[in-house]
Amino acid sequence: MAAAGPAPLEPPRRPIVVDPSWDKQAAHRAYIREFFVDVLGSLIPGLIFSVTAGLLVSGAAFFFWRSVGDLFGQQLVTNFLSWLEPLRFEMLTLVIVASYVVGNLFYRQDPKEPDRKSANRMSEEDRKKGAVRGWPNADVQFPYLFLYEYLDDRGLKHLARLVPWRGSDPATHTYRTKMFINQLKIRLQFEVPDKCGDIVRNEAHVRMMSSVWYVAAALERVAQVAGLLTAIGVAISVFHHRRLPWIDIVGALPWTEVVTLLSISGGLYYMAAKTQWTIERFFHYQRVREVVYALETAYFAHEQGSRIFLTAGGVPGVFGSNDQE
Repeated sequence: MAAAGPAPLEPPRRPIVVDPSWDKQAAHRAYIREFFVDVLGSLIPGLIFSVTAGLLVSGAAFFFWRSVGDLFGQQLVTNFLSWLEPLRFEMLTLVIVASYVVGNLFYRQDPKEPDRKSANRMSEEDRKKGAVRGWPNADVQFPYLFLYEYLDDRGLKHLARLVPWRGSDPATHTYRTKMFINQLKIRLQFEVPDKCGDIVRNEAHVRMMSSVWYVAAALERVAQVAGLLTAIGVAISVFHHRRLPWIDIVGALPWTEVVTLLSISGGLYYMAAKTQWTIERFFHYQRVREVVYALETAYFAHEQGSRIFLTAGGVPGVFGSNDQE
């Protein structure tokens, strides 16, 4: 016997008449919005990482190599900034391009990891009635396994019946796929593009917060590397002056540079860890909000006459292929 698909919806009540000229304006606005979301969502995190990591690691590396040069009596580090002086425009262009590429790498990271960390921070009460259940071995993959139960428990039965899988029914788990939400978004863009602004913003916020979380994780490692290079440089300087009394060794160290590098490294590590912690406090709820918003928009658009849910065998469904018992 075939697994039960989503319960049938009522047929669309009335067609929606869309002004073609308004459609063109909406399309133009959508292109502009997507451009800014894509460019700024990639460029800003990329700039934050590239500039911060470049300056901090460069400073720590110069200190390290100068300590090595002092140990062997050679000048291994010259005035690096003097090399860059004639190349200011080229370097600025390179930094922007590199930041965009690096930011894109962060932007395209799977939000699964910050989502898992965020779900782990939920209270025991929220875990019992959330879209992620079965702790401590919960399935945190998106879309969530217990999305139907989550919606049903909160009285959103009109949305719950749109979900073709049940967490408590393994026979329906094959219907669980990200394409469920993606197809809804595609059809909403075709049928009611003017109602998709908030959906696009919700998705952009999730992507932005995910990329910032990954940037913060990378900056934690950068801070560790910079701190380690600085500590090794100090150890080399102490070894180089090992024949001197301790008071002279302490006086010979460039404390201003050491304290500055260690302070920046420690401060950066704290800020990155704090950023991750803050994002993890709300990230999972933001993803749940994203899918609920898409479902409610699709449901209401269908009620107003848009063909969001296709019909197969007389049964409306998202995929147009779910049979009903």
